[in-house]
Amino acid sequence: MNQPVMTIAGSDPSGGAGIQADLKTFTTLGVYGAAVITALTAQNTQGVFGSIVVDPAFIALQIQRVLEDIPIRFIKTGMLANAEVITTVADNLPQDTFLVCDPVMYAKSGYPLLEKEAITTLKEELISRARVLTPNYPELAELLGDVFIPENAEESGKRLFQAYPNLQALVVKGGHRSPVGNQVEDILLWREGTTIHTKKVYHPYIKTQNTHGTGCTLASAITAYLARHENLENALVKAIDYVAFLIQKTQQETYGKGHGPLPHHRFSEKEAL
Repeated sequence: MNQPVMTIAGSDPSGGAGIQADLKTFTTLGVYGAAVITALTAQNTQGVFGSIVVDPAFIALQIQRVLEDIPIRFIKTGMLANAEVITTVADNLPQDTFLVCDPVMYAKSGYPLLEKEAITTLKEELISRARVLTPNYPELAELLGDVFIPENAEESGKRLFQAYPNLQALVVKGGHRSPVGNQVEDILLWREGTTIHTKKVYHPYIKTQNTHGTGCTLASAITAYLARHENLENALVKAIDYVAFLIQKTQQETYGKGHGPLPHHRFSEKEAL
């Protein structure tokens, strides 16, 4: 039996990102998902128009009551909003948690989803505990600061491993970088002992604005595949393939007037192939 998983993230009422995208991903990949809500947002495919952060004590209560009832080891984090929420989440995660951290900082529209002054707390209290990290390129630059190498995503990724000894795997997502030919390049890095392995995964570049929730979906897919007993390399590759397939499907099916969401329900078509 696959292990249950949990997402700790913000809510997107339009259904494309956040908690909603996470639960859709878990379900279509065959794992049971619990969900702790850190923030409510007012958003659609055209942007984020407001947000309310859930009281940290209530976030703690959500985590505690779920984990005392359902044994969950694989946990994914998304929007955490501020330093107090980050500290609350970190303090309430069991020591044996396998944490997949999506360091969410901004919505696709540019709306801030994490207070600027909370980035240090995110690095010190949560990323230091993470086993898997899934930053986009701007987030990678923010996390590394002065040691970020703009022209070398792979070497920049390796520097994160030097900074965080608990980190086992990293995906440097290619969506914010220029395509290589007509291909999007995602860079995977994972640690085995003292060796850091790298792998570049390519998939066709599709000119579309329908990419709302791709980051949430990727991190959730990695979490789900790990709960399905895949090793790190396979979990990373299969998660990227999952997202790439859904992006392709947005050419046939789209919702909203802005950055449309992924049609998670279409993954059953791939499974049937």
